[in-house]
Amino acid sequence: MHFNNIAIITARKGSKRIKNKNLRSFNGRPIIYYSIKALQKTKLFNKIIVSTNCDKTEKISRKYGIKDIIRRPNYLSSNNIGTITVINHAIKDLKKKLYIPKIICCLYPAAPLTKPKNIIYAYNQLNKKGKGFIYPSTKLKKKIKKNKITKGLIDIKKIKKKEGIVNDIYLDAGQFWIAKTKTWENSKTVYKKNSSTFCIEEVKSDINTFNDWKEIEKIYLRNKKKYVS
Repeated sequence: MHFNNIAIITARKGSKRIKNKNLRSFNGRPIIYYSIKALQKTKLFNKIIVSTNCDKTEKISRKYGIKDIIRRPNYLSSNNIGTITVINHAIKDLKKKLYIPKIICCLYPAAPLTKPKNIIYAYNQLNKKGKGFIYPSTKLKKKIKKNKITKGLIDIKKIKKKEGIVNDIYLDAGQFWIAKTKTWENSKTVYKKNSSTFCIEEVKSDINTFNDWKEIEKIYLRNKKKYVS
């Protein structure tokens, strides 16, 4: 059975820097709620799936309308397991059930500044471009005064894979990646030369520490109307 567009939220338990990060309350709701809602609001996806090894995550995801859960083993839920490995585990699970997606969007569970319009933009650009990954980036603070924000897709000419820095100016926003299923299956990294990024207006988005959390919450509360609520 073909499901052209599928979204997968990768929500493992065991975050070391922020305990229970994916379920921690953000503006009164579990933070994973905002990722679920952002995907639902796009109306792009035949299925929205949560890949997890956590009973509480499954329960809360179902509460907010997720019907499809892929339970992944603990060995695929450690810090050293990359996103592509997790998505390919999900793809294999889907294929066993005869679900064959054409396009997959992977969204992190702790990404409350993700705007549905940005997911839609990336999806439309992927359909035009047809190859590689497309994902959002923020602009490095130290580069803001020296460089103007590039509108539209940005080709990757130079990449620091470990930090996710593109062309010395843009930083992976830590929100989502969208690509064709074959691209996910045949790639070792999302940072490929045929991939593209685009710059979002936020100066920060990725949550790795408690300080990040506080900064992101301030951005959200200052501009609440712009985000999923």
